[in-house]
Amino acid sequence: MPLDLNGPCDLAFDPMPDDAVETPLARLFAAAATRLPSNIAVADGSVTLRYEQALPIVERLAAAVETAVPPGGVVGVAMPLTVLTPLCMLAVIACGRVVAPIDPHLPPRRIEAILKASGAHAVLVDASSTVGGIPEALPRLDARRISRHAASAPALAGYRTKADAPAILLYTSGTTGEPKGIVNSQAALVQRVVQHVNACHIGPGDRMVCLSSICNISGTREALTGLLTGATIHLVDPKAAGLEGTLARIGAARPTICYMVPTLLRSLLNMPGASAAFGTLRVARLGGEPVHGTDVMLARARLARCHVMNAYSSTETIGTQWFVPPDAELAAGVIPAGYILPGSRFAILDEDGTPLPPGREGQLVLRGRFTALGHWVDGRRVPGPMLPDAEDPKARIFATGDRAVLEPDGLLRILGRVDSQVKINGQRVEPGAIEAVMHSWEDVADAAVIVQRNDSGSVSLVGFLAPRQAGDESLLAAARSRLRASLPSPMQPAQLHLVQEIPRTSGAKVDRQALAAIAAARQAAATEQPSGHQGLDARRSEAAWAVARAWRRSFGRRSLLADEPFDAAGGDSLKLIRLIYDIEQRLGNFTFLPLDLFAVGMRPSEMARAIEEAGRIPEGNAPDHRQPLFLLPGLNGDEPLLALFRADLAPQLRCVTLSYPEWRELARAGYSLDDLAEGLAEQIAAMAGQDPVQLAGYSFGGNVAAAVAMRLRERGLRLGFLGLIDATARLRQDIPPGPALRAAVAGQGVMRQALRERRVQDVLGMVLAETLSRPGLAPALRALAKARRLPPLPLRMRFACRAWLHSLLRAALLRQWHARLGPGVMPEVPVTLFRSNQHQPDEPVDLGWSEIFRDVKVVEVPGTHHTIFESGNRAILVARFLEAASCQRAFA
Repeated sequence: MPLDLNGPCDLAFDPMPDDAVETPLARLFAAAATRLPSNIAVADGSVTLRYEQALPIVERLAAAVETAVPPGGVVGVAMPLTVLTPLCMLAVIACGRVVAPIDPHLPPRRIEAILKASGAHAVLVDASSTVGGIPEALPRLDARRISRHAASAPALAGYRTKADAPAILLYTSGTTGEPKGIVNSQAALVQRVVQHVNACHIGPGDRMVCLSSICNISGTREALTGLLTGATIHLVDPKAAGLEGTLARIGAARPTICYMVPTLLRSLLNMPGASAAFGTLRVARLGGEPVHGTDVMLARARLARCHVMNAYSSTETIGTQWFVPPDAELAAGVIPAGYILPGSRFAILDEDGTPLPPGREGQLVLRGRFTALGHWVDGRRVPGPMLPDAEDPKARIFATGDRAVLEPDGLLRILGRVDSQVKINGQRVEPGAIEAVMHSWEDVADAAVIVQRNDSGSVSLVGFLAPRQAGDESLLAAARSRLRASLPSPMQPAQLHLVQEIPRTSGAKVDRQALAAIAAARQAAATEQPSGHQGLDARRSEAAWAVARAWRRSFGRRSLLADEPFDAAGGDSLKLIRLIYDIEQRLGNFTFLPLDLFAVGMRPSEMARAIEEAGRIPEGNAPDHRQPLFLLPGLNGDEPLLALFRADLAPQLRCVTLSYPEWRELARAGYSLDDLAEGLAEQIAAMAGQDPVQLAGYSFGGNVAAAVAMRLRERGLRLGFLGLIDATARLRQDIPPGPALRAAVAGQGVMRQALRERRVQDVLGMVLAETLSRPGLAPALRALAKARRLPPLPLRMRFACRAWLHSLLRAALLRQWHARLGPGVMPEVPVTLFRSNQHQPDEPVDLGWSEIFRDVKVVEVPGTHHTIFESGNRAILVARFLEAASCQRAFA
């Protein structure tokens, strides 16, 4: 079957010959770069490289790797997605080493496990950023420094590598919980490129956008296709850019070819402006998870002049593809996977291994030279599930584990997994890997994970835990926290249940049908239970009543009755703040509930209990000898991610989070940041005792901490530590708030985002806050402050107005303070600045603080201003924060 059947058949192009698989990747890239030096090779949104620039970079990188790593050795590539990432991968393969690309979004423990399992000799990094989990003893090669080295390097054409030798090592989740490395040859990689080029008629004039991680086989294929043909590859990381940022990048790239998983296709094409952003697209390649007829219909509606390709493959082997005919009538369910690709033969077998005729369902088995070479264990290749082919010594046989049927028209239809392995958000997930992690916990006697599918075909995971200590209700919250810290998000169960024991069959296997029945029965019971008898008794106390009403308003009666954990109910950081605000309003009397009382894994009953216990005086508590740290939050006040930061510091520091005055005080005539600092300094002086004061602030809070430090010195108090967390000394046009609320409550384009999502009450609340904060309406705002209330508004509108008003008034105070602040105000106070590693290039390393303080030590920490407190980044920040605080105290 022609690769371009029903595709871009009428578009002229230079086909890639089948024997290109015998040519080393390095030579193919060098030929494209030499032929088209001025073409753009790769762009990441910040940096663009032409082929004449990319070629010498690859040569320098290859020379450095060849010097540092023995032939055949493994080299990790662990860095954020930039123009250097695919060039690093190409360089490692070019010099005859095995590349192991690693997704920087993985938890540090997972990255460490992958590097250990690979037996890596070295890792290519970008020293301007930080990726957690890289062992200290593992040699690091700074790709950015090497790429800028002026010395010449050997030409790529001089390297001699074998087409069928190991070239790339890609990791998926293994059934034992350990990473599973799958190794492919150069020939297998080039074969995927050849078929992609010849199906889509790809050439130097194409602009390719890949919306899949370059650390999996699909992303690798897209990057190599661009670099080997003289096309342009635009690198976009949807996890980092978000949907809005991703669509903006697509619009700027004006792509002709784009690969994405169907889930992302649905999200992007339903956004305003999607048709314009994809206006130049001629091929949309879908894969990574089942494609539904509704996906194709959506693409037809939004991308009128675009061919839609459905492709099925795996890390282990090529599989099928087809262009869906424009006149094909499609049902809403999963569409066929396509025709078997050249270079691969197939059979559909029954449980006994007997071949089945067309129309009969069985396991799909593929065979060919371009099947993976095997698995990687203890630094070497082993056959794994890839069996030798007696008819062809270069070929291997791979049982895919997928159930399939060959239809009369020659199209192959994939029906699901033979075992329980599934794909979630385009990533392969084996429940056994999650079970292995849960089995490793000392307080768990047994564990299991099952797969559930709803009526629409969506897949989710449900976990079951049998605690070692019967009735250990705290295990669920602990389990969620542990899973978030150790596994990527697709591997985290949507639901967790405690059971007395895991049911098993007579053969000692987990009885998954029995577990599914337990999950269904509990869901039904939660729906049928009368109010007050499931989890939270709203009649127990005023706190319980307030939590029940607020929870039901946010998540519905069913979730309340099930006493569902907050995150499982669909909660996030913003919803937690809204929920707390709603509870405060219902409790009345200007109730303030500190965020430290709450966690995203808490149930309604646990929240009510936390509020009740917060009002009691503990008896017989031992004195707390930890050093106090006075912490000033960002522009929007306290946030859930800051609370997690404090929790991580708690074993060594007693964090005292200071609150900013409400809008009523900020609106007072003549009120300034100096007044704010004086009030906070007075609180600290009353609590500090005789020890040197430890003070820290995040973002806006860093500026406030600097002002408070001045007041403390005036009062004669000693400063033991002053830490500024990603705070800028000189204000730009706007002050974006902290990690949880920045994208959801304030910042550029938030009102437009709220309008697009039809959050009318949020928009109206923000508009009212903008209006009230205008200087000409200051008397009206002061009148409202005197009356101690905003105008009567619905709860959600009132929350948005109050949050936005706080941001605007605090930002105004900071602008006034910066306008008056002169250089060298505090020459005697040593300062530690914890600077995120992704600031704008024109910003000074110390973010301007050396103009105010003589002694500024800069400590770089991973992440952006948005993500500095997220799980992997937070662990590094906490370690460096504690080290800096300890050192500065020693010299106080």
